[in-house]
Amino acid sequence: MRQLSRSSKPFVLLFTAMALFIYGYASLQLKRQIAPLQERCQNLEQKLHATKEQRKDLEEMVASLSDPAAVEYALIAELGRVPEGKRKIALGSP
Repeated sequence: MRQLSRSSKPFVLLFTAMALFIYGYASLQLKRQIAPLQERCQNLEQKLHATKEQRKDLEEMVASLSDPAAVEYALIAELGRVPEGKRKIALGSP
């Protein structure tokens, strides 16, 4: 193995120091770029969970609407429709 001359040792040390500095700087920049992406990922996961819950609720609602009694209830409660032969009584403040 070849020995380094005394005149090349400072250059090797300088090169090593520069390489470590560049590596440290790149690592810091990578961490700065990753933090917002991780936060965005967490937000998207929360939205996905909320959307799945909403979808489950809507699927249950659609399934319940296949029952005629549930359809009648939805028409009365949501739209204020009254079945034929029944009277609508509105209670409210004058």
